[in-house]
Amino acid sequence: MNRKTLLAGAAFAGLLVLAIVVMRSPEKGDRPTGEAPRPIAKLEDFDTLVVTKGGASTTIKKAGADYQVTTPVPYAADKDSAKQAFEAIENLEFGTIVTDQKSKHDEYEVGANALRVEVKKGDQALADLRIGKVASGMTLVRQDGKDEVWQAVGSIKWTFDRDAAGGRDKSI
Repeated sequence: MNRKTLLAGAAFAGLLVLAIVVMRSPEKGDRPTGEAPRPIAKLEDFDTLVVTKGGASTTIKKAGADYQVTTPVPYAADKDSAKQAFEAIENLEFGTIVTDQKSKHDEYEVGANALRVEVKKGDQALADLRIGKVASGMTLVRQDGKDEVWQAVGSIKWTFDRDAAGGRDKSI
């Protein structure tokens, strides 16, 4: 055989082995299969939401299919908005961590004065979240007491961003 033919055959075999190795290795940035990491456990069994906006807290309790505002003034809750708020917490899914720098909290609107949502079952606190700004269809969320800012799938801030009177039933 010709020397050039042998060299070309060896180069082809080497490239074939290299292509097989590259095709079998996982792509860079692929996550292992399984459940994605979350800052809080999935919340399904809760009956109270305490929403604090601008220092004023509104407590909404669920009793069967009805909702009741208990603070600041006991009143029937707007059923649709209360149901949306409870469903937003139940269906909460997370993307990735945006930052873990405390200095970025105010920029992402998840600092100490941010919209706060406490999730409770009776008197037991299950989660305490700071809801921040919406960017690219994702809402920035931080668990109170932690520095990590997570992306929550969807635009959920508007669901909680109401004053005390905004959650009351106004029908006659």
